[in-house]
Amino acid sequence: MVKVRVLKWLLVSATITSNAYANLDVLTDAIWEDSPGRVITTQHRGNLVKDAVIASSASYNDKDLIAIKSIPISKQKGFEERQRLVENGYHVITFSAVSRKHGDVPAGIVTYKEENGIARLTIAYHGSESLEDFTEANLWAFKQKNDELGINGYVHGGFNTRYMESRESLFDAIEHILTINGKSIQDVDILVTGHSLGGRSLT
Repeated sequence: MVKVRVLKWLLVSATITSNAYANLDVLTDAIWEDSPGRVITTQHRGNLVKDAVIASSASYNDKDLIAIKSIPISKQKGFEERQRLVENGYHVITFSAVSRKHGDVPAGIVTYKEENGIARLTIAYHGSESLEDFTEANLWAFKQKNDELGINGYVHGGFNTRYMESRESLFDAIEHILTINGKSIQDVDILVTGHSLGGRSLT
């Protein structure tokens, strides 16, 4: 069940990252417990933080692409960083959101790479890069429920809308990248990065 596992990771694995934090000792190890006093494993996170920074930066789009349907708010380097991922052996697929006003708009990327026997799939939503991001997502800060997702609680209204607008495209991208690499969702580790409308490195 690809959708169930990905949804789980999207809800619990959002990572706030920056180059400035990538080397801090506090982020290099995490202890996971399933009950008080019982340690399951110690996981080294330094490389995960670094990978999340790279993916979240690469998820931004060239301002010329954004300008086709909306107004760019700044020049981003994500398009160039995405190409560097490809040159370093990553498979990269973009996914989009279906905006009510603008139609299909870029939402993020899915990457895949197998290294040292570990297959990792990374999901990264781009951060705010256009006026449309603010008018259709950021500013809609009211809380709402989403019974379709089975969440017992409330979600930021604009981010919930953007996720719902992009989830089918995201799942299609995941299915495709797994298929071309001969993997199932159970075969891969999943890394999700994003804060606000996404996440990016500080440069």
